[in-house]
Amino acid sequence: LEEFIENEPLMGALSRVLHDDYKRSIELTLPLCTLFCIFSKFSDMHEILTKKAVGSMAIKIVELELSRYELRAKKMREYRKAVESGKKDQEFVDAEEQKTRDWVQKQESLLCMCIRMLLNMSEDVDVERKMAQKTDLLKDLVTLLARRNAELLKIVLVFLKKLCVVLENSIKLTDCGIVKAAMAYIPCKDTAIGYNALKLLYNLSFSPLVRQQVAELDAVKNVASFLAD
Repeated sequence: LEEFIENEPLMGALSRVLHDDYKRSIELTLPLCTLFCIFSKFSDMHEILTKKAVGSMAIKIVELELSRYELRAKKMREYRKAVESGKKDQEFVDAEEQKTRDWVQKQESLLCMCIRMLLNMSEDVDVERKMAQKTDLLKDLVTLLARRNAELLKIVLVFLKKLCVVLENSIKLTDCGIVKAAMAYIPCKDTAIGYNALKLLYNLSFSPLVRQQVAELDAVKNVASFLAD
């Protein structure tokens, strides 16, 4: 670890490649983000990661991949409509859907690395505040709750639990629809996901608005059922 900290040219080169090429290919971006995610586990590395703007790049990658996902989903909807109108055959759409599933799997691995890296770096309260208040990270995390990748959901929920204890973050998350998004996992077959979603709602429940939304969603029954199980 000390060799990496002291090797300024190497860290500069790695961060520069990520900055210059993150839009080009998941195959390139994923191993770089995996490496930086490993570095972020060590507090001694946070200063140099911040200095090299690696955290800022991770947020940009999350934003980019969410945009790409929406475009891909739109294209698949167009393909399905084309099948109904006879402009495309089902075999073509089936092949495209398989390509999309393979791509989403790689993308969600990349998202996991980025979110975990940001979570690790957020142990510095100043860094956390900048992430939450000066970017769209909170909105993006809520958006990611619509995914079905268990590893990704767990790390997103853990990060949201941490972020929502700050009042300003709690307000923004509520405006982004966090209550309804979290309630989708109560109950949940994966108990780790379910309990993290429940703890997230508990952390948010000090807000009267959140309690009102929980009541409107008739969520108490779901919570009681989940706890009973």
